[in-house]
Amino acid sequence: MRHHEEFDTLWDKYVPARGQADTKQGELLRAVEKLRHEALNNGNINWRDAHQHFVDDLRQSLSTDACFTEDEKREINQDLDLIGDHEHPPDDGPYDRLLDRVIEWCHAHQDPIRHEHIPDLNL
Repeated sequence: MRHHEEFDTLWDKYVPARGQADTKQGELLRAVEKLRHEALNNGNINWRDAHQHFVDDLRQSLSTDACFTEDEKREINQDLDLIGDHEHPPDDGPYDRLLDRVIEWCHAHQDPIRHEHIPDLNL
């Protein structure tokens, strides 16, 4: 991961101790780490609709944003395809690359964007 120091700063700023973040920035950071935790700690045995929601939300937010080149968008989608294949959890690589992209997205969207909490998203 290239942006480790920035990750810590953004995490402290946007991600609450529990529950959903109030900003899109925080929710995207939280999504990557929830997906990483489930894959690397549990082998995706507890994969549920909420995990797929995170994959879909990351794809929608990152792969359609003008702040990324077409090659970067292609890499984002490839990493999300690997992560979304919950029967074959990947190693840290796709999560690290995706987290770097989320941090780059946060640079492009420095003003907090409100995240509407999803009532049945219990991760």
